[in-house]
Amino acid sequence: MQGTMEAVDNMVVSLARDAMLQLDAGTAMRFELANAEVLTNIVKHALRGGDENAVVDIVVTSSERGVVFEAYDPEGVLPFDPRDNQIDLNKVDFNSESGRGIGILLECADEIDYGEVNGRNRLSNCFWNPELQKDTDE
Repeated sequence: MQGTMEAVDNMVVSLARDAMLQLDAGTAMRFELANAEVLTNIVKHALRGGDENAVVDIVVTSSERGVVFEAYDPEGVLPFDPRDNQIDLNKVDFNSESGRGIGILLECADEIDYGEVNGRNRLSNCFWNPELQKDTDE
């Protein structure tokens, strides 16, 4: 994915369309919202002042259980674990141009994992099919 907001918009629409094949409408909407924030933040923050040709790898894996979205920062980007930078959505100014992304991500994803994989920062967001979750919770 190239680091432009237009590329983010196109990628999110494409990924959301594919997620709809595996997830119910509500979970697919959470998938789209959360990962629009992830990709926007990567472009705005991780690529800021960096190489315009830097590569962000996206891997989406679907199974009967749901969809897992993984974003890999370009090499050399400083780590930023969203779980360590959580913002209470009740304290966010929703009229502000920024500051909501991490809260939205944490609120939307069913599971989040973050860490280094092969020298690159990887953020993994899981979105589980609610009907199948009921079966595994019992």
